[in-house]
Amino acid sequence: MRIALLLRNIDERNGAGIYAQRIARSLVRGDPGNEYVLVFASEAARERHGHPAARNLVVEARSKLLWDQVAVPLALRRERVDVVFSTKHSIPLAAFAPRVFMLHGADWIAFPENYYAVDRLYHRVALPLYLKSAERVITISHDSARRILDYMPEVAPKLSVVHHGLPPGFAPVGGEARRAAMRARHGLPERFLLYVGQVYPHKNVGGILRALALLRDRIPHPLVMVGRPSLKAERDMRLVEQLGLGDRVRFTGWVADEDLPVLYSLADAFVFPSLYEGFGVPLLEAMACGCPVVTSTGGSCAEVVGEAGLCVDPADPAAIAGAVLRVVNEPGLARELGRRGVERARRFTWERTAHATLSILAEAAGRSQTQGAAAA
Repeated sequence: MRIALLLRNIDERNGAGIYAQRIARSLVRGDPGNEYVLVFASEAARERHGHPAARNLVVEARSKLLWDQVAVPLALRRERVDVVFSTKHSIPLAAFAPRVFMLHGADWIAFPENYYAVDRLYHRVALPLYLKSAERVITISHDSARRILDYMPEVAPKLSVVHHGLPPGFAPVGGEARRAAMRARHGLPERFLLYVGQVYPHKNVGGILRALALLRDRIPHPLVMVGRPSLKAERDMRLVEQLGLGDRVRFTGWVADEDLPVLYSLADAFVFPSLYEGFGVPLLEAMACGCPVVTSTGGSCAEVVGEAGLCVDPADPAAIAGAVLRVVNEPGLARELGRRGVERARRFTWERTAHATLSILAEAAGRSQTQGAAAA
């Protein structure tokens, strides 16, 4: 089987971009029995992410729309692929080969108001076309699948859930030299709380900040935020000043991937009470490093952490604060959550993700071939 992976988004610093990197690497490395065509949008992306065991193809276009709908179909017709898998929220609408559509989550259904008007128009017009056109659809959690089926029930026969895998390199870091170097680099105190991710309204950073304000006189911990403000983040960011938390919130920006396990291992708690998550990869990362997790009942968070974290109502800052206080003040609970987290994170592997994805790609190719033979 000759499989094309559309990797236009592979250099994006977000969940979809990281997924593109890891699924491409896992499929090509773990599946010598099939041929892969990795389709990049630039020569620079090909140089960074190309694989010697694959055909690494650069397709350039003046816009994302032209890349998706014109340039890629023309290029792949010449490649004679059996199935096309897009790792971003789009697929070519031209039916030159069976197509598998990856839908990373359903926040566009759950919180449409968090998007700009042009994005809402895209979700309303384009995504239904992609869902109808694809031979198979993959999403990343059962919560997302439920929301997608509420939105478009007819997708049910071709919808599958495939969880993310645990990124490589995430495990508890006990080496004192690495830990001390990380503290010095970011000026970290002995005890702190950690948040990792971009700042979107549905990430509920405002809820974390309000909880921290409630804890101001009860714990000494600052909140260390790894990531950056993003779409419509202004309201949450203003809370730092409005709540008088300027001395209790530290922004690092993005850090190197190899630094994240150290940060998770140093933190007293990973606080991630998102209003909605399609999956929540930082939850996996924190659990794998033995960091106690405080998360929410929103979206897929509880689905990912199971019994390995404290799940609270994300709309209730007092509940978030109470869970943080328990983890900070109850060493036995913190140790148990850390142990459960390490154990649970082992269930999520990229090998398993790649195997399940490959099965769906084969089904999509086989279904199309069967239908074609029957029609002939």
